[in-house]
Amino acid sequence: MNIAEILGIKYPVIQGGMARIARGKLAAAVSNAGGLGLVGTGGFTVDEFKKELEIADQNIEEGKFYGINIVLMEADIEEKIQIAIEKKIKVVTIAAGNPAPFVQRFKDAGVYVICVVGNSKMAQKCETLGADAVVIEGLEAGGHLSKATTMGSLLPVVKSVSIPVISAGGYGHGSQILAAQVMGAAGVQLGSRWLAADETPVPDSFKEAIVNAKEYETDITGEAQGHPLRQVSNHMTKEYLRLTKEGAPHEEIRKVYKGSLEKAVNDGDVDNGSLMAGITIGLVNQRESVAQIMETLIEEYKEAKKELEAQKDFLF
Repeated sequence: MNIAEILGIKYPVIQGGMARIARGKLAAAVSNAGGLGLVGTGGFTVDEFKKELEIADQNIEEGKFYGINIVLMEADIEEKIQIAIEKKIKVVTIAAGNPAPFVQRFKDAGVYVICVVGNSKMAQKCETLGADAVVIEGLEAGGHLSKATTMGSLLPVVKSVSIPVISAGGYGHGSQILAAQVMGAAGVQLGSRWLAADETPVPDSFKEAIVNAKEYETDITGEAQGHPLRQVSNHMTKEYLRLTKEGAPHEEIRKVYKGSLEKAVNDGDVDNGSLMAGITIGLVNQRESVAQIMETLIEEYKEAKKELEAQKDFLF
């Protein structure tokens, strides 16, 4: 069974929990379009998080539901987890931390638990903890990265566990969703593909930067510090990488990226802000609604499947 059949949604497509971007309006729009939208805890205060849940509730259609992406490294995550449980959220994805203390807690509350992992070892651990499914996210993704590619990671993870595996990192076209299905994925998670959507809560300059960027125009910062982060290449990332290469003191480097996410997401500063995005940006060529994006993905999937079935065997 794919994740859509398991969760009772139309399409096996999940929206990633992007920091300060996975807000209520976007989550509701993805769920309304047939996928699973997520309101993220990342980058929000408790009050801001509550507000985004209210917005999602106001925009979700009858019979549809959204989930929550839990970022475990946050200092106030205990309060946010309790809010999610009290709201009787049906699905959570858990990322950026040790899920061991939380998986059973969510399951006892009737929540479907999906752990975000970077490799097969982590996937096996999450299955042992009782997770219902895992998301394997490759380094093609935007934001914080794993060490291996999506293509290289998916099959090992699928073969290592018996629970559903959702693939993430680099998905932006329906043909890629078909490829993930062929490789055993129960669904896909998309983040960057939604960045230029009408419902995505970022300034116009941010969206235009995504539309105009090519797949090769991202930089990975933070590798030297052990926290690799993929984002759109700009003045900030180049300065960060220059200072890192020159061995500048951490405090000097920190001045370059301090507050950079807020600069991008809140102020629309595409030169000095952190536009966290994956290589999928090369497939984002216009601004459109979430519903239009979903429709395009499905049509691309159907066309790719039709073309594949019409072809002769690739290997003889």
